[in-house]
Formats: sequence, structure tokens, C-alpha cells
Amino acid sequence: MPFYNWKYNGTLEENMSDFQSGVYLLIFKSNPKRIVYVGTSNCFKRRMIQHKTGYMEGNRTIWRVSKGDDIYELMSYQGAGGKASKFKYYASLAKRGLLWAHTTLEKEEIINDLNKKDNFKNNWQEYVTNFYIKNIEIWTCSMSDDEDRILALESKIQRTFQNNFFIGSHINANGMSFLGKIEFTGDLSNFEYNFLSFPDLDKKSIMLLTELPDKKVIDFKKKSYCLKQELKLRKIQEARIKHQFAYTKWDNKENDILYSCCKLGIEVEIIAHEYLQRTIEEVKNRINYLSKFYDFNNNT
Repeated sequence: MPFYNWKYNGTLEENMSDFQSGVYLLIFKSNPKRIVYVGTSNCFKRRMIQHKTGYMEGNRTIWRVSKGDDIYELMSYQGAGGKASKFKYYASLAKRGLLWAHTTLEKEEIINDLNKKDNFKNNWQEYVTNFYIKNIEIWTCSMSDDEDRILALESKIQRTFQNNFFIGSHINANGMSFLGKIEFTGDLSNFEYNFLSFPDLDKKSIMLLTELPDKKVIDFKKKSYCLKQELKLRKIQEARIKHQFAYTKWDNKENDILYSCCKLGIEVEIIAHEYLQRTIEEVKNRINYLSKFYDFNNNT
């Protein structure tokens, strides 16, 4: 089995001189450094010119971060909820001016796919020129292997980081990811890779590159996700001081009590505090949910 090396080739702002072929990584110098794109090319120099031009013209996906931020705090949809919520999450970033969502597909007009009112020249061009491309490092892995082995390495990296860091896409199509479209459709488990050197990344990312597992193996938690979970736990703890069964799973007995109280026209506040020992918010939400199946016929 051959051994491979990852080589640093400067930043995207600079003009690299490497004409070799293989797999490359675009790594954003956030805190910590993060892989933002994985690709293959038969000429690294030519491909980097395409990427630089694409970013400068708005023909690439761009994330608005400050120096020292972790770019995966934006790229990761962790905590967003289900599949539909994932797309809503990325749309919310675009509306807040934190995501320029665009693909390399040829289009007549350069627009933010998730915010048609956005304007690249007015809102993004200066940021890209003076900050973004200056902070994107280029790391290449030269390979003289057959096309399948090269594409498999690209896809293994994409899938591994996509799964472990919850990296999605604003396009609802198979194999799409902000890390790059997953091109290889064969069995990735048939390919193994040994590296003699690695890009300048955090320990967890290096571990993933070392093993390139298909399934999630690291415990990644967004800071914003952790804060959200902490606030949720605090809310539950405070609610249970006053309401014994606050935010516990509803059972059939409670549903029957709620249904009977509503049929009798008892006020929601009384149902919550005296009959169910739950918060008013929970009771109202439960009524809304059960009303899809039962006719409460009440004034709550």
C-alpha cells in the first residue's frame, strides 16, 4: 500500500506553482482550523486559480466569520432538528448575512440562492478580498493512482467530516455537501490510505484523517448547541421546582385528564397547576397536538 503526504501550498490569495494532481483541501484558518472544501484536480495550480476567481466573483459558498471564530459553528447544522430544519437553518444564516450560498453551476446571474435580496458586490466582495481568501490555506496530496482511488479518497474525507461535524448543504440532492459534491459511488470500504504527514488541523480532525471511518466517531458539540442545551436543561430544572411533572413524557392517563378538563371548560391555568402539575406552555402545546385527533370543543 502506498504512503501519501499532505503538503502546505500557501493561501488562496497567493499564486501557487504546484502543477501536480491528486486530492486537495481548502482549510480555513479559524479557531481551530477547519476543512471547508475537498476536491480533486489534475493540475493543482489551475484549480486554485479557478477557486480564487470563483470566490472573488461570488461563484462559491462563503461564510462570514470574525477572526478567532470557529467556522464550523456556522457550517454545522447540529441542533437544527430534522432534515427540513437543516435547510431552514442555512436559510436563516443567509438572511442574517452570514452565508453566501452559491454553487459552481453556471448561472446567468450571481445570486445568493438562499437570499435573493443579497448583493455580492455591496455586501461580500470587500470581505472576500480583504479577509476570506487570505485565510484559506491550500493543502495538497499528490497522487499518481487511478481515478477511482483518487475520487475515493476525496469522498471518504467528505463523508467522514460531513458525518462527524454535521455539515450539510443548501441543495436537497443526494451527495451534496458544503465540503463538495460526493462523486464516488462505489464501496469506499475497499480503499485504505496511509499518510506520512498531515495538514495543520486539530487533534480530532487528524484522527479522522488517520482512520477515515464511515461512521461518526468523535464527540463534536457546537458552542451554540451546548449553550442551547444548557438553557433547555435550566428551564426544565426551574419548571420542576413548581411543577412535578414538567417536561416529562405524556402518558394516556394525563391525556384523558386533559381531554375531560377541556370538555368541562376548565381554564388552562387550572388544568396545568392543579390537575397535571405541568407548565401552561406544555398544556397549550398538548391541546394543540391532540386537537388534530380529538374535538375538544372548549374555549381554551
